[in-house]
Amino acid sequence: MVDKHFGTIAQLTATYGFIKPDQENKRLFFPYSEVKGGNRPVVGARVAFILGANNRGPCARQLIVLDEAELPPNTGESAISDSKAFMAQAVIARDSRQFEQAERLYRKALDLCPSPQVILSFAAMEKNRGRKKEAMDIYLEGIEKVPVRKIFEDAATLATSLGRYSEARRLLSRALGISKPGTQGGIYLALARNAFKENTLSTLKEAVEYYERSLQTLSPASFPRSDRLCLNIAKLRTQHHRGNLAYGFFSKGSFKILDVEFFDSVTEGADLVVNIASKELLESFGVEPRLLVRVYFKTSVSLADIDSLSTTIASRAIEHGTDEQVCLVVTSSLPDDLKRVLFGRVENKNKLYPAIVPIPQDIIETETPETALNETLGQWLYRRDLFNVNFPVVGRKFFGRNRDLDELKDAITDSIPVGLFGLRKVGKTSLLKELARRGSESGDLYVYIDLLRIPGDVTDLRWVYWRLADELFKLAAQNPRVPKFKWRFGGQYESFLDVPISLPVATAFDADLTSLLKAIESIPRDPRPKVVVLLDEIERLLPTAQGKEGLAGYFDFFSYLRGVSQETNHFCLVVTGANAAISEVAQFEGRDNPAFNFFKQIYLRLLPSPDCNAMLTALGRGMGVKFTKGAIPRIVSLTGGHPFFSRQLCSYLAERHKDRPLEITAEMIDKSLEQYILFCDKDMQEIFDRLSRDYPDERDFCVALADGKDMQNIPLYKSVKELSGTALRHLIGYQLIELIGDSAQFTMDLLRLWIDRRMGDGA
Repeated sequence: MVDKHFGTIAQLTATYGFIKPDQENKRLFFPYSEVKGGNRPVVGARVAFILGANNRGPCARQLIVLDEAELPPNTGESAISDSKAFMAQAVIARDSRQFEQAERLYRKALDLCPSPQVILSFAAMEKNRGRKKEAMDIYLEGIEKVPVRKIFEDAATLATSLGRYSEARRLLSRALGISKPGTQGGIYLALARNAFKENTLSTLKEAVEYYERSLQTLSPASFPRSDRLCLNIAKLRTQHHRGNLAYGFFSKGSFKILDVEFFDSVTEGADLVVNIASKELLESFGVEPRLLVRVYFKTSVSLADIDSLSTTIASRAIEHGTDEQVCLVVTSSLPDDLKRVLFGRVENKNKLYPAIVPIPQDIIETETPETALNETLGQWLYRRDLFNVNFPVVGRKFFGRNRDLDELKDAITDSIPVGLFGLRKVGKTSLLKELARRGSESGDLYVYIDLLRIPGDVTDLRWVYWRLADELFKLAAQNPRVPKFKWRFGGQYESFLDVPISLPVATAFDADLTSLLKAIESIPRDPRPKVVVLLDEIERLLPTAQGKEGLAGYFDFFSYLRGVSQETNHFCLVVTGANAAISEVAQFEGRDNPAFNFFKQIYLRLLPSPDCNAMLTALGRGMGVKFTKGAIPRIVSLTGGHPFFSRQLCSYLAERHKDRPLEITAEMIDKSLEQYILFCDKDMQEIFDRLSRDYPDERDFCVALADGKDMQNIPLYKSVKELSGTALRHLIGYQLIELIGDSAQFTMDLLRLWIDRRMGDGA
């Protein structure tokens, strides 16, 4: 009788294949002509065959693809081998999506020789097929045969997902019993997750306990961020009933809690970062999708609490991207004195405080989030006057100006000194600060100094040298690309008053700047960081035509900076001013101006109509104000897109029409125009006074143009023939006028109306 052998099909081609015999490592060739019976050969199939030979050596003949029932019974090592073979075939069938065949093969392997690999792979296949109950049965069967930790843990995870929390707890407890000390962090984590999902107050306390045990065992890096959030949510809900109410309120509908952070004293309260997906809420109130929500556990909220919260709002905005102008506060109640304080902050026209919006506990107990916040945000945010912003804006509050930013960045890239000039409140400081913010993100060292910050009793440049050196020291320390070196001046004196009178500050500053530039030049790869000095309100350093002296040493200061600029490409100077005297005046006080024709002059443009539209629409949205078609074009025609006057006009209209929501129309604007001209008198007067002081020829031209009598039907070249090229450049640069064909007209029609009224009043 010929001996029958067994093996597994290892490879197939179109006409032949190879078998791996059970007893040998050598593969045997077979042609399809030797396949007998009705079963088709597939890779992984078990086969019976007899040994034969061809001209190349041994081969398989009379090959039969076996059904499972025909497989020979095995025990011991042979059973283990066959169990592995069945599992291998099951995996192939599973990957081929032949699930019923895979199930039969897994079952055969499990019956023949159960192993953790078979149990886990079999159960995983059933879970992935959506057959969780069957997978659970496999786990439980496997535990009886092979009680290993991994099977307990996977079974418990599945039980949790099925809502069988008690069973999961029992399985994990058994896993703890067979685990080595110091390795139980993962089991504690699973117990915590199970208790958290069971979601009762008692199991949430249990979750906190197990999470904290897992933290003692696991490294911080291996403790998932999602579990840290669950731990903090469990603490929030079990620490105080108001925390549990806040969780329930901000976890419904379009709301989701993204982060929880407790006060230093966890019994006093916590901060939540809440995401809002409701487009209606976002668009109605102009808030960011992420809001900071402060939940006070304590009964009374003090003014000190409100003051400290303002700082937290700013820091959370940086850390989590929350709205830096709106914060919700959950309190036990809202006393009248606290309400008055918070209303006063919201309505303050001299300073834009973050709007702190209280939500008393009774609201979150009785109303849905969308309903409650629609009413509450409207009650508080519609009291704001976002148009009345009289200070620099950066980041998300910065609108447009991309063309101006690009022009500045191009000049800085080429190390070209820039003088940025424009009317008061046109946005020079905002542009400089936004430039610094974006430039610093790319790794450059932007030093911004507002020269209006110079103390009143400072009469020379010593304070400026100290402040520049100190800021450069801080920026270099924060930049990992800048090599370390010894600083002589920067960072050495905490206060300007600590600087010795005998210290040669200009020389000390030069030592630091020279060392810094050498350190930058030593960096092996481009782009190397660039040192950019931004000096805002440059007039503060210079003498004026009215006899005010400049700060002592300003000649030497600008001579030095000019020399540094001409010596290296890693340094650039940018100054701003309301007039261009620093670059245009050849002499100051009888001495040659070292900055004469040194700067590239850039006049800051008024906002183009699309940018002005975006600014007014975004600000109006946050206070319940919308604009009908034609309203914003009318505002632009009156203000020329001047950001301050555009916002001020809208602020004036919003103050006159307090009902919200409000729609501003072109007709509403025109009806208010006469009174608004009186309202903006002091700001228009400032423009007129500056022209009178610095540019009298330009002033006279504007007066004549507003009057119109002397210029009617006179060609442009004749109407401006008395003006110098510099004067005409000023008028166009400051965008007081624009040239259209053969005529000139005011860019800001408001200025024309104001001058006309002023002249008519005989002023």
